[in-house]
Amino acid sequence: MSSDPEIPSEPSEQTATPAAPHLLAIERWAVLIAVSLVGTTLIWGNPRVQLGATVGAALSVLNARVLRFFGARLSRSHLGGRGAAGLLVLLFQLKLGVLAALLYLALKLLPLHPIALVLGLSALPVAIVARGIQYGLQGPAAASPYSDSFTEN
Repeated sequence: MSSDPEIPSEPSEQTATPAAPHLLAIERWAVLIAVSLVGTTLIWGNPRVQLGATVGAALSVLNARVLRFFGARLSRSHLGGRGAAGLLVLLFQLKLGVLAALLYLALKLLPLHPIALVLGLSALPVAIVARGIQYGLQGPAAASPYSDSFTEN
């Protein structure tokens, strides 16, 4: 028995999945883009634009955080079988419903500019594209899913 290799019993003890560094980098890009957008509107926008951009950026960053949380769980769910993956897909759908409800409430209850809200919400798609470009521009030796220019420099 002592010659048997140790097998981790907890999913958290497993090695990181290939998607985890990408999801973390996307979240970091989303925060960077959201802060840049909100900072720009604080300088040049009126209060309605500022509120719209801030609410949109906050929802975008929250969405990125939840996607990273669910993505990490989904990538490890192969250990739990099909039921765990099915539950996480259901949670993704519930997340979309909660996001739609929050957007509806924000538009109905807050005096925000709708276009600024959409610009704030665009932080996540732009972050995904930015990470794709960042990953594509890395050299062949650095093109590992675990490479991240935020931590390597």
